[in-house]
Amino acid sequence: GYLKLFANHDDRILVHLVASGLEKEMSTKNAGVRKDFYTARAPDGQRSTELEQRLGLIEDPAIPVLRDIDARWPLSEEEEWLVAEFVAVQVARSPAWRTFFDDFTDDWLTENVRQAPNVAVEVAAELEREIGSDHTRMVRLIRNVVQMATLFGSMQLTLLTFGPGRLVASDHPVVCVPLDANERIGAIPKESGLAGLAEVWFPVCHDRALLFAWHDAEHEATPRRCHPPVARQINHRVIEQAEEQWFRLPGTSPSQLGGNPRRLGPTLYPHIDLSNYHSSQRRQNALRIVEQIPDDIPMDGSFGFPRVRWRPE
Repeated sequence: GYLKLFANHDDRILVHLVASGLEKEMSTKNAGVRKDFYTARAPDGQRSTELEQRLGLIEDPAIPVLRDIDARWPLSEEEEWLVAEFVAVQVARSPAWRTFFDDFTDDWLTENVRQAPNVAVEVAAELEREIGSDHTRMVRLIRNVVQMATLFGSMQLTLLTFGPGRLVASDHPVVCVPLDANERIGAIPKESGLAGLAEVWFPVCHDRALLFAWHDAEHEATPRRCHPPVARQINHRVIEQAEEQWFRLPGTSPSQLGGNPRRLGPTLYPHIDLSNYHSSQRRQNALRIVEQIPDDIPMDGSFGFPRVRWRPE
């Protein structure tokens, strides 16, 4: 559904293969496919597609909103949350998140189990199996979706508009911009975590993008028409963090040159600087809500997402 927003009327999309540098046109049904990437092993050894089904419960309702975002803008509160949840899923279901989870799990086991002097061999083996299981990964992924959706849904939202075919997508389409100027911009905030985000950029389609930022103001009521340098900056980051493929509308040549600024908010809102992001009341309240999210998110298909959004008094 998402890739169709970068495709032509025949649902054909240009796929750039990172490893070879080659490009080929194909159907959106075949683009970006990773076989069995979300298939898990249940405790009894059976293959399970439960995670894919649960992620679909979040993604499917958001696609119509993204497809008609101009006509729906400004979004209703329910539509805003559908989009926030969708963007959160795109972060959490990515190869970058899986690598992050596996590295975090391995570090935790090394520090607390493998090198712990008083952990029995049998106990250590059981912890290794449980914490490294597909089920644990699924539970943690869902919790991270809840956390990210809560944060993204609490940020100020701006719809950025461009000329046709100006924007690209990739297998890591969400750009996470840290508050720390020394931390790398990427597909997932590895060092400072979710609490250290300043902005989130998301290309909605080939000529629209969303900017999530810790700006203590109401959402922009009208879309912001942006100059090509803004598109170049978004494309540069989206392509830079692509692992295997990035995508564009056939017949277009979107610029991918890098450049400044590092953050888009201060470019669009000249009165904003980094101190505004740090002191944002939106941010402080959202982080407080995130800390209250339990580890045992309900796994009944509804997830029980905490939907608390700060509004200026």
